[in-house]
Amino acid sequence: MDTQPTGPAAGHPLVSICIITYRHARFIRQCVEGMLAQEAEFPFEILIGEDESDDGTREICLELAAAHPDRVRVLLHRRADVVLVDGQPRGTHNLVATLAEARGEFVALCEGDDYWTDPKKLAIQVAYLRANRDCVGCFHEASMVDADGRELQAECLKRSLPNPKPKFDQRDCLRLMSIYPTCSLLYRRTAFEAPEWYLRRSCDFFFDLVITAHGKLGFIDRRMAAYRRHEGGIWSCKPMTLHVVEQIVRLKHLLNVPFFLTRYREEILALLAHFQNLLASAAELQAVRSQLDEQAATIRKLVADRERLMAFVNKQHALIKSFEQTGVPAPAALS
Repeated sequence: MDTQPTGPAAGHPLVSICIITYRHARFIRQCVEGMLAQEAEFPFEILIGEDESDDGTREICLELAAAHPDRVRVLLHRRADVVLVDGQPRGTHNLVATLAEARGEFVALCEGDDYWTDPKKLAIQVAYLRANRDCVGCFHEASMVDADGRELQAECLKRSLPNPKPKFDQRDCLRLMSIYPTCSLLYRRTAFEAPEWYLRRSCDFFFDLVITAHGKLGFIDRRMAAYRRHEGGIWSCKPMTLHVVEQIVRLKHLLNVPFFLTRYREEILALLAHFQNLLASAAELQAVRSQLDEQAATIRKLVADRERLMAFVNKQHALIKSFEQTGVPAPAALS
C-alpha cells in the first residue's frame, strides 16, 4: 500500500529522496521539512518507507503526504516482513522495497531521525555527480546532534578522518567501513542492486561496497545535514563492545564472498586482527574493572564494619561516662 503523488514529481523526478523510518514520531516531521525546503531547479520526489511504527510515525507520514501530494509518497510496510539478523530486526526489507520504488536518476538517503540543514544540498550534489563522471555517488560533512537537536559535534567525518581524500574507491570504503552519515549520501540509482550477500546482513558499510563496484564516492567539504544520536537509535545506542563484535562479524561475512576474498583478503584480515585486538583489550579492561569493583565492595564493607564498631565503642564509652558522673560503679561488662 502506498500513496501516489500528483503534480510535477509524479512524472520523471531527477532525484528520489528515500527516507527509512520506524518509531521516529518525534523527528520525522523535521526530516521531511528539510527536504521540502530544498532549492532545486529540477523535480524531486520524497519516498517514505514506513515500517508499521506504533508511536504515531505512520500517521504523521500520511499527514505530510496529504499536505504535499506533489512531492511525498508513503510506502506502508509491515512488521511481519521485517528481516531478522541474529534474532534482531533490521530495516533491510524497508530499505530495499523503498529503493525499488525510486524513479530518479539519483537517489538520496536519509533515516527518519536525521535531517538536512542546507537548502542547496541536492543541487550541490547533483552538480557534483554531473561534473565527476568517475563517481557513482558523493557525500558531505554533517554535524552530530542529540535528541533535542543540540550539537554534540560540529563535524562527524573529519573528527574520525581529519584529512579526507576528495574521492574514495572500493578499497578505501572497505578500510573506512562507512564512517560518514547516511543522510549525506547521494548516488546514481543504477549503481545499487542488492546482491544476496548484502541481503543476508545489510548495513551502510556493505551498501558502500555494493555501489563502489561501479565508481568512486566523492567527498564535498560542506556541512549540509545533521546526524542524530539518541537512546532510540538502532546503531548509535549500542555499547562500543557490541559495535566491535558487529564489525568482526561483518568482516568474516565478507570473507565468505568470493569476490572480496579474492580481491581484498589481506585488507580484511588486517581489519579483523585490529578489531579482535580491540575486543581483547576491552575484555581485559572489563576484567580489571570487575576486580576493582570487587575490591571497592570489600573496602566499603570494611568501612561499614568499622563504622558500626566505632558506634558500639562510642556508645559503651558514653555509658561508662554516665555511670562515672552519677558515682555508681559501672557494670563489669562495660569496664
